[in-house]
Amino acid sequence: WTPARHAEVLALARRGELIAMQMLNMQQAIELASDLDMDWLISNLDIDEALVITKQAGSMLSGVPSDIDQFVLLNHEVVPESPESCDYFRCCTLAKQNPAVVCIATSEVERCLQFWEARVVAVGAALPQGSTRGGLFCAYANGKSVVRVAACRSKGACPAGSHCWQFLGDATSGSKTSEIVPGIDRVTLDPSEACILHYPNCGGAADFLRKYGARQGEQWNTLPFHRCCQSAQLDGAGALAQLFDNCVLLRDPAEAERQIAAGICIRVRSVQDACKWEEHSRFLETMD
Repeated sequence: WTPARHAEVLALARRGELIAMQMLNMQQAIELASDLDMDWLISNLDIDEALVITKQAGSMLSGVPSDIDQFVLLNHEVVPESPESCDYFRCCTLAKQNPAVVCIATSEVERCLQFWEARVVAVGAALPQGSTRGGLFCAYANGKSVVRVAACRSKGACPAGSHCWQFLGDATSGSKTSEIVPGIDRVTLDPSEACILHYPNCGGAADFLRKYGARQGEQWNTLPFHRCCQSAQLDGAGALAQLFDNCVLLRDPAEAERQIAAGICIRVRSVQDACKWEEHSRFLETMD
């Protein structure tokens, strides 16, 4: 970062701009990772996200070609099926697949996509122009980068938004957003090998109200659904609660099964199972 860019990000972070705070966190994290001789770093794996991998992380990362300094983990978006507050890692298992892996091959797939898009449009969130899948996710859909720490340090990389890194010579130096910029040499990993499960609105209706009560002033996050939530917050808790019920929550088990059958959604139980195993291990420790 130039001194002016750093000052801009720092000032906005102090005003509560979440993306700016995440970018500063990335900058600090890469320095700590370098001091600890770490090889790789994930860009901002948040408290409402889980990393799901099918083999040991070390084995996966050691197989990355030496000329690849950054690759993308795609994210799937978890959908709450109950309005009650819960530990979503243990309770929520239905996830919308990342739009990048959704193939519009049948009329049923098209119907399932339109189901989600209609919910977003109904609450007033405009879809991206020309998008055929822009209403599938409420939050981000562009994944998050995993970066090689040594390359980051030696090439003077800095955060380009809160999801990826800008290396010297990249065209992203002025980026404010979380978007991964096309045209930059960046590889996307097959999500069946490793992916991020994002639980953006799975803490229940009360948690959703608290979340947007605290994020009213954000300006850098321009995602349509996020802006719609900010607008609903101005109309009061009732409007925001209705938005959660109509656009976030999926109460219909039959619809969930149709979404799974069409390949739009999947059931992911690995995080839930890991939590159960942790509880089991703690129980065994008490028996010693």
